[in-house]
Amino acid sequence: MLYFSKTILKSLIITAAVIITAFYPPEIFCSNSNEAAKNLTIEDVKKKAANINRKIEKQKAELKTFTIKEKNIL
Repeated sequence: MLYFSKTILKSLIITAAVIITAFYPPEIFCSNSNEAAKNLTIEDVKKKAANINRKIEKQKAELKTFTIKEKNIL
């Protein structure tokens, strides 16, 4: 039973990671031109990183509530 629940949890985490990368691609991307890089300031990068961190924390919270619901069902 414990092995089964670990397997389910691993598959849910992998599925969540795939969904996150599919629907929320990284906002900071590499480009071939240096103009885009020159226009980015440190503050812009910090804002984008903070936005990405908020999205990650939101997804973690949703995953925790989902796993708690799963434990209650099992």
